[in-house]
Amino acid sequence: MSFGLPVLCSHLSVFKEIGVDTPLYFDPRQSEDTAAKMLALIRDEPLRQRCIAASLQMARSAELRSNAPLILDLYQRIAERQR
Repeated sequence: MSFGLPVLCSHLSVFKEIGVDTPLYFDPRQSEDTAAKMLALIRDEPLRQRCIAASLQMARSAELRSNAPLILDLYQRIAERQR
């Protein structure tokens, strides 16, 4: 995602938890679906650009620096409960 590339991903729940709406999902049991999604990313420029924009946005939101204050706050609240 951070490289600015569209993401094609299996629709397994673990990937959906991580990627949310960012990747273009395919059914891993159906090679036709996988091929169709690959071709869509190659042929459909607006789709590819939307996927690229979503990937970059997801990567920015996942950066440690942007999440550091939230993580610090969480640790501080946990530490306060332990006292």
